[in-house]
Amino acid sequence: MLKKSIKRSVKFSLDEANAGKKKALDELWEEYSKAVNKFLEYLYVIWKDEGYKPKSVRLEEEVLKDYESELSYRYKQCAKRQAEGIFNAWLKRKKHTEKDKPPELSNVSMNLDQRFVEVNFESENSFDAWIKIAILEKGEPKWLPIKLYNYASLNYISKGEWERCLSVRIMKRDEKWFLEMIFEKQVELPIGEAIEELKETKNKDKREALEKYVGKKAVEIQEGKSVYSKDQTMVGIDIGYRKLLALSSGKFFGQEIKQTIKRVENKEQNSKAEKRLREQVKNEMGHQVREFFKYFLMVGGLIIFMEILKDLKKDKHGEWSSKVNRKFSFWTYSLLIKRIKEQAELSGVHVLSVPAKYTSRTCPKCLYCSADNRNGEKFKCLASGCGYENDADTVGSLNVLRLGKSIIVPYTGKS
Repeated sequence: MLKKSIKRSVKFSLDEANAGKKKALDELWEEYSKAVNKFLEYLYVIWKDEGYKPKSVRLEEEVLKDYESELSYRYKQCAKRQAEGIFNAWLKRKKHTEKDKPPELSNVSMNLDQRFVEVNFESENSFDAWIKIAILEKGEPKWLPIKLYNYASLNYISKGEWERCLSVRIMKRDEKWFLEMIFEKQVELPIGEAIEELKETKNKDKREALEKYVGKKAVEIQEGKSVYSKDQTMVGIDIGYRKLLALSSGKFFGQEIKQTIKRVENKEQNSKAEKRLREQVKNEMGHQVREFFKYFLMVGGLIIFMEILKDLKKDKHGEWSSKVNRKFSFWTYSLLIKRIKEQAELSGVHVLSVPAKYTSRTCPKCLYCSADNRNGEKFKCLASGCGYENDADTVGSLNVLRLGKSIIVPYTGKS
């Protein structure tokens, strides 16, 4: 069995710390952010001197000795690594030119390893855990209390399945300090990722291992048995605004989210009420994804086929009204996909993406394709002698299922 490593971040409030300890964090951040931004400037100069061509830039250690700061040398090293990470990620995002300004550390965030931070879960007082962090005063670390919450305790800390990474992130959001811990574990490699690796790898041994693995998994999925029907081991999903998830089995999840989005539309932009409802939409998405997986695992589900909806707003400039644009800003497709993939990794379910083009206008019975087949949420095939009718989103998911099956069947060795 091929495996992959997955990571999850869990955030804890440090708001129980007293004013003096919070002030020490503020002072540390002030010096640390200055260092990161100064190193970003140095990296930009190096990139500029080399003709704006390098795809990756690094700073020499000598820079740290010359940089004057209240930070210890080790803190400077940490700031240097974070600056390099920010700058090189900036280079990868798009093609930059001499007209572009260097990136800056905008969010209050310090990526620190075990040299600076120690987490202790064996607390003997009213707090659940403590974090010891090195500050500007050498030899005078601060102990900050942590209040754990049930989800983190039950799913990551108490279970032996997850291993806590040594590095943490100290961050400030809305004037409050937080600790973000990273947990890691090994899971089965999803068949979709294995197929993508097969397309790219040129290593003979790796290709053989991947082909064997994909073939075995494809057969298991093809011959899998559901407590309801064989077909329910595989499901196609149509992702939408009116129905969050429409399944090829005819079930729907998240039909209520449309009403929440409508409530957000009526709120003043950037108001507290709008932000609260935006967060509610995100939470509802996560809830509906969990509910879907409960159902899918109950019926013996093994693989999910999803449509690829990249560049949803591309080439829509001038076509969509400001109202429609605002509506789609609440419907966070990338977050939904992330939640589905994360839950699939934890559940041992495979995910495979297929092209979404024409899935909602193609008849799943006779394959006749026409924009006139769809009228809002209703679908009726206009091909002579067909007349197939169904919910338009269900039709989309049936076509996603059909396309998904066409991808994995060749790997089973069967036609």
